[in-house]
Order: sequence, then structure tokens, then C-alpha cells
Amino acid sequence: MARYVLVSTDIADKMIKAGPILWDGTSPLDIATDRMAILATAAASAGYTFPPRPVTELNRTTLRRRVATSVTTNATYLGLPTPRTNAQIATQVEALTRQNTALIRLMLELLDTTEGT
Repeated sequence: MARYVLVSTDIADKMIKAGPILWDGTSPLDIATDRMAILATAAASAGYTFPPRPVTELNRTTLRRRVATSVTTNATYLGLPTPRTNAQIATQVEALTRQNTALIRLMLELLDTTEGT
């Protein structure tokens, strides 16, 4: 099995349409007649590129990373000795506000921006 991508049969169109997919290169492959499968490495060598990812997809990835990082941030805060200083508390409140904004954006699919997170 090798990695293949689906490209247009119009060789002037250098945008990858789908993939990568694992395929043995010989068994029947049910694809549209205006598409062809080529090895992913050959596609790269021939100048084919993947379409740019939509901003909303990039923002979703960014927000998920920030939310995942917040678990560590919050654990670090909870590990601080008490009593905590006003500066530590203020920093944590700001961090929690940003984390909540990120979660709200993810839950409501408000992915046009990552502002406030």
C-alpha cells in the first residue's frame, strides 16, 4: 500500500482534489471520471498542492490547542502556595476569561477569529 492523491485529469489544474489515500495501485478504485490517482510523492514532484485550509479550520485548530494548554496553566495555578497574591489571582482571572472565550467559540462554532482567546 502506498499513499496516493486524487488530482484532476486536466494536467493544468495543479490542485490536489482529495487524499492522501492508501491504495495498492492495482485494485479497482471508484473515482470520478475527471479525477486520477497518482502517488503522493509524484504529485509533489509535479507541482501539485493541497488547497489552502479555510480560516475557520485553522482557527478551530488554534482554539483547541489553546484549550488543551489551559489544563496545564490551571494546574500550575492550583499548585501555587496559598495565600495567592493579588497579581497571581488577576493573572488567573484573565487566563480563565480567555479560556472560556475559546471554549464558547468552539461550542458555538464562532470560528471567524480567535480574538479574545
